[in-house]
Amino acid sequence: MYVTIAEMQFTPDTVRIAAGSAVTWTNNDVTPHTVTNTDGLFKSNTLFPGDTYVHMFIAKGTYTYTCTIHPNMNGTIIVY
Repeated sequence: MYVTIAEMQFTPDTVRIAAGSAVTWTNNDVTPHTVTNTDGLFKSNTLFPGDTYVHMFIAKGTYTYTCTIHPNMNGTIIVY
């Protein structure tokens, strides 16, 4: 599954995937961003324009995340 970071938002902002699947975030924006789980389970480095971050989700659950640089940017991964 792919999530695009552009225009100060994650698209799609909610993703549903099966356990054992990975999500790839790509920064297509003009400014740096991060992908940071609100529970501290995963965290990207700063993603500059063109950078990507991949995380594999093993356990079922709902994982919320934010951009620590722009805290108004939020997303959710639902793992079934």
